[in-house]
Amino acid sequence: MKQLPTIISRCQVMKFQKLTESELKKFIQGNYPELLEEERLINLLSGGSPGEILKFSSDELKIIEKSVFKSIEFIKKSPYFKILDESKKVTDISLSKMPFLTEDDINELSPDTGKSRKKSTQETREILLDWFSVMQIFLRDLYFHIRKYPGNFFYFQHLKSDFFSRVSSGIEAEALFKVIKEIENIRSALEKNANRELVFLNFVMEIKELFK
Repeated sequence: MKQLPTIISRCQVMKFQKLTESELKKFIQGNYPELLEEERLINLLSGGSPGEILKFSSDELKIIEKSVFKSIEFIKKSPYFKILDESKKVTDISLSKMPFLTEDDINELSPDTGKSRKKSTQETREILLDWFSVMQIFLRDLYFHIRKYPGNFFYFQHLKSDFFSRVSSGIEAEALFKVIKEIENIRSALEKNANRELVFLNFVMEIKELFK
């Protein structure tokens, strides 16, 4: 969170060591065993902070991951008007309304999402920020696949090689690397309350350009 210099000057910095992967796994196992399947991804997203883990739910991560996995192929094969329609979902993004997923997709992953309450503006922004974090990790794996890195470098090790090959077909590694770096600027813009639909649309158009 951004703070004014006058406030920062009156604050004292206290640094806490982040948990190691093994410590984080024990913490999740003892407190949130339903998240164990996502333990490796949560470790990266939370930065090893137990407090950050509290904001994740198993359903949310599964739905965000599925949205990210389906996004590249959707953008690659779909006309611009369909991509525009999907981009409009981010104005009130939630577990029951996620870009690139149908209602059937969401119900299959989490049958109870239809009962979820409406998200506040702050919560929808957090979901979108998490979406971009997962997307950055996924594109990183895609880059490693194109560069023929060993499988142990990948975070999404459960995804098959032929899936990465199909999704990365036609993408140049250097162009992909620029998009991965751009996500840092995108997250910064969203944290400053930039227009989320416009930011998201610009991003998916950059993905579309990768296939030209």
